[in-house]
Amino acid sequence: MREVILNGDPKKKRAFLGAFLEAVTLSVEGVTVDYLADALVNAGSAANVHSELTWLLDLGSNQGPTD
Repeated sequence: MREVILNGDPKKKRAFLGAFLEAVTLSVEGVTVDYLADALVNAGSAANVHSELTWLLDLGSNQGPTD
């Protein structure tokens, strides 16, 4: 994230921020940021990151052996 934000390339910044930002509204009262919560990973939760147990193939199933 830091690499993209600190990079001077506006095209890369737009692509990165466009992946989760829907709208930014400026008003006299302040700034409102609408974003896709599902697109962000919660740093305090392991539920959004696959663990080794669920990420790897279940070799005991009907998937057959891996080569």
